[in-house]
Amino acid sequence: MRACRLADSYLPIGGPHDHEPALVDGLVDIPASRFLRPATKSAALERLRLWRITSAMQTAAQRRKLFHLWWHPHNFGADLQANLAFLRAILDHFRTLQERYDMRSMTMAAVADEVLHAHRPKAGAAL
Repeated sequence: MRACRLADSYLPIGGPHDHEPALVDGLVDIPASRFLRPATKSAALERLRLWRITSAMQTAAQRRKLFHLWWHPHNFGADLQANLAFLRAILDHFRTLQERYDMRSMTMAAVADEVLHAHRPKAGAAL
């Protein structure tokens, strides 16, 4: 399973991972789309990894779905400059998607608030 997740970081094995958050037993489930792995020394793998992330982001933006990119900040420490440059490329692509598809950047708290708000009973509605 772990090898499949690693391969999916570079190749579209598991699809775009553009999921919708859901209310489950009173809690908001915000599924991860992609883990931002630390940079490698292979330029070819880095190009594949960037393509994998940005193409999944584009699919999510076109479908108006959630794309949840996450990482551990300490993973950036081994090669800080390469990791920040990679993140900059992702953010530059996000800016394009924001302009083209109105993709938004949101905190997990903001996503949860939207989901909870959508599930609140309307004022004056009978329970």
